[in-house]
Amino acid sequence: MNQVDAGTLQCVLDQNVELPQIQRDDEFDLGGLLYALGHHTDARQVQHVQTAGNNLHRLNAVAALCHDLARVDAEPIILPGASLLRLYPDVGCRSMEDVDLLVQTSKRSHVVDALERHGWQALPRHPDLFTRADGCTIDLHTDLLNGDRLTNRRRAGWIEPSQAWSRCQRRDVAGFQLLTLGDEDELLVSAAHALRHSYRRLTWLIDLVLQLRATKVSGQTLWAFAEATGLYQPLRYVLELVDGSQVSLPSWVVARRRQNPLPAWVVSVLGWIQVHRQQTVVGELLSCWTCSSGLDRLRFVAEFVFPRQDVLMQVFPRLPPRLAPLVYPLRLLQIVGRGVSELAFAARRR
Repeated sequence: MNQVDAGTLQCVLDQNVELPQIQRDDEFDLGGLLYALGHHTDARQVQHVQTAGNNLHRLNAVAALCHDLARVDAEPIILPGASLLRLYPDVGCRSMEDVDLLVQTSKRSHVVDALERHGWQALPRHPDLFTRADGCTIDLHTDLLNGDRLTNRRRAGWIEPSQAWSRCQRRDVAGFQLLTLGDEDELLVSAAHALRHSYRRLTWLIDLVLQLRATKVSGQTLWAFAEATGLYQPLRYVLELVDGSQVSLPSWVVARRRQNPLPAWVVSVLGWIQVHRQQTVVGELLSCWTCSSGLDRLRFVAEFVFPRQDVLMQVFPRLPPRLAPLVYPLRLLQIVGRGVSELAFAARRR
């Protein structure tokens, strides 16, 4: 991990070093938390106040929705990051773009009806994404790892939703009593999500360290669960990053990582991702490497590059429906363009 990111994590999580000069995107991401920890600037104060107001508004809206759905036995589970607000000093410390909800497939129609009663409407071409006039957005999931969007993603690890429901817990999240995932599910979902998005936000690494420090699940139980679900490698990858930043972690985390070191090539790829984290999609490709066979990896990559047509129509929202057959050549051009862009960005950083 580069020195700036490592220093930022040490400053935020252990408060034992000076805050380095951070990137503008990280300043925007972490401003509220930095203000709460005493790193005061006018901009961070504004961000802290705005984040607190936005988060409380979202949680109040979601709590009302959940209360309504509980009457018909369809209450959803609040997924990370909203559920992780409970681990921060206050509700203004972690920003979020939307609230992700896990719903049971058999109860999805009840949830959609309730959303519409509460003023939400599905976005065009996005049947699981709901927004309303106040800017509060809800993303519905029936699968914890977006396996309903890219089915071959399940080959890289999968948590059976019904089993996750059996482990869910009701917890206090910023004063609201909400259903959340159990610790082991929440940790692995967070690790897989951060990898899939190439660790773009330092907030996701902070989330994971706070979860590791707070969990009452033993290291042995967590590792066994990670192996059973096929999510062992995403957990190892994120531990490589956070332990490499030299923040304080539970002793079992440090011991496990050092007893089972990653191959040198994986460490190199993780280092490259971390340096280019705001410009790359290599994390998604690395996640495919966690598949158990070469054929599964090929299937994963093929579907990632060329998902089904309705998913690609979401990628190209301005493309008229009558031109839907063009999404596949457009996707090919997008992938080639992104690859060239990443190589050019890497060359400039040398």
